[in-house]
Amino acid sequence: MKFIKNIVVLFFVLTITSCSYTEEFRTLKSGTFSLDMPDYLDKMEGITETTPHQFGNMFRNFYIIVEEINKSDDPNLTITKQQLSSVDFLTSPPTVNDFEILESKGINQNGLSGTLLIAEAVVGDEAINEVILYRMLTLENEEKMYHLVLWTWKKWEEKYQEVIPKILESFKAEA
Repeated sequence: MKFIKNIVVLFFVLTITSCSYTEEFRTLKSGTFSLDMPDYLDKMEGITETTPHQFGNMFRNFYIIVEEINKSDDPNLTITKQQLSSVDFLTSPPTVNDFEILESKGINQNGLSGTLLIAEAVVGDEAINEVILYRMLTLENEEKMYHLVLWTWKKWEEKYQEVIPKILESFKAEA
């Protein structure tokens, strides 16, 4: 009986410790960009069909995607058009309501220029509704435009107040 109790305690301890995360950051390197992310964000699929660069954590309800756009594919594409397209995409499902742009500001970062858009929306249906906080960072250089969309629950904004800017500010285009 004591052996069984010890096994149960050991299982419980292993379960608890395996669910914990560190706050360490790691650098994701793509062929054309790099980005620092917390170790609790894993590569994901199925968030969007527009990019293979999809990361998140379902338990923390924290997600980020990075889109790379060759400017030569659409010479008329501007940062404003890209962000409006992203807003249209985000607000198209019937489960997204009360989308509001809270702030839009110009950014110069690591040799790139662009715009940071901060927004929120009520997402859900009759059973569950959560306010989601979005950060959309669109940056460009001569050849490419990069569009990062990060989102989490608004109620966890304070929890991630240091993490979100650290992720977004770490973005660099690779030469």
